[in-house]
Amino acid sequence: MPNATQLTELVVGEMPVAFNGATGVLSLDAKELTVEAWLELRRRVDLIMKHEVPPARWQEIKEEMARIDKLSRLPGVMREHQAQPTFTTSNFLGENFLAINELKRGRLKRAPKWLRWAFDAVVTKEGYGKD
Repeated sequence: MPNATQLTELVVGEMPVAFNGATGVLSLDAKELTVEAWLELRRRVDLIMKHEVPPARWQEIKEEMARIDKLSRLPGVMREHQAQPTFTTSNFLGENFLAINELKRGRLKRAPKWLRWAFDAVVTKEGYGKD
């Protein structure tokens, strides 16, 4: 395959994997795949593996892949697996989304002193913009 990048350290079926950027064809064990065909094949294999691997092990694998991607210096948008943030997030918005959305107005403010024994915050009746 002329003008192809051969990955000599990556061998499948005794043949090195090669990719021709000009034609967009991946040679994998003497089979030629388009980029779309490769991504679909990879997606299907990943689904099978995710279904068969226990969830705890799958999480370990994802975390390891995120670490490898960070070490490889790939830009964030090119990374397959994203590392988990080092901070924890609150479930407040998710748990209260429907109630907040129904109000269609208001601001979250610190509770008045006489309510602080029971409440951290209250929702005001303030409108938004042209309301």
